Amino acid sequence: MRFLNLEATMEKARAYGRAEGRAEGRVEGRAEGRIEGRVEGRIEGRVEGRAEVDRDWESWLQREAAAAERNEPFNEPPPSQA
Repeated sequence: MRFLNLEATMEKARAYGRAEGRAEGRVEGRAEGRIEGRVEGRIEGRVEGRAEVDRDWESWLQREAAAAERNEPFNEPPPSQA
């Protein structure tokens, strides 16, 4: 009978350990997910920002070329100075 109690106690300890391991795994997983999300967000932000800057410059260069074709002065500052 005493042996059965030991087995039950050991099984409870194993179950507790498994539950604790799952909880730690969830915490670690969430932390890793947040880190990965931040990194991906920063990369996406940089890519989108760069694309916006490229569009601004392309538009400015087109306006400058159009003014040059018409022999008109072009006094608009470049996007980096605006």
